[in-house]
Amino acid sequence: MTNDLDKQIEFNPVKTEHAKQIAGLHISGISTGFISSLGIDFVTALCEAIAKSKCGFGFVAQEQDEVIGEQG
Repeated sequence: MTNDLDKQIEFNPVKTEHAKQIAGLHISGISTGFISSLGIDFVTALCEAIAKSKCGFGFVAQEQDEVIGEQG
């Protein structure tokens, strides 16, 4: 049986494969914001661009490969 004490949260650098999950978190957390109003495809592309950029950075909190939070 798994309980809450067995869950591990990892903090990892943002990668392009996190983009769609980050976009979903952004839109659900800031639903009335300008960027959110541009839609999931745009926000996902923006997150991918940030992850690829030499000037961009961010971190994700992950629980069993699921992104549960981000900071960029």
